Amino acid sequence: MAKKALRHGYSTGACAAAAAYGAVRALFGQFPEEAALFLPFGKDEAQKVSFKLVNPLSGEGWRECGVVKEGGDDHPDVTHGIEIRARASFSTAKGEEKSLGIEISAGEGGG
Repeated sequence: MAKKALRHGYSTGACAAAAAYGAVRALFGQFPEEAALFLPFGKDEAQKVSFKLVNPLSGEGWRECGVVKEGGDDHPDVTHGIEIRARASFSTAKGEEKSLGIEISAGEGGG
């Protein structure tokens, strides 16, 4: 009997990067439905992977969205199925009104 190929899962970091990408894009006025990243597969190879962005939120000066973690067939992956979220906002110095850049922050979690 032939062995079934295992489904690939994605790291928590890849999911966080996709959520951060979505939050930053939303900050500039476009809430995308998915984020595409190039991930390493093998020594000299990268593959484009799309992550579905979920549960977008917004407030004054910030945007947030999540990605549901896919652990693949790695059953000990206790993070499988959880939502990884990121929030992006324009960063300002204390007392300043002018934006200094973009700040990306993660919510509560194990990391």
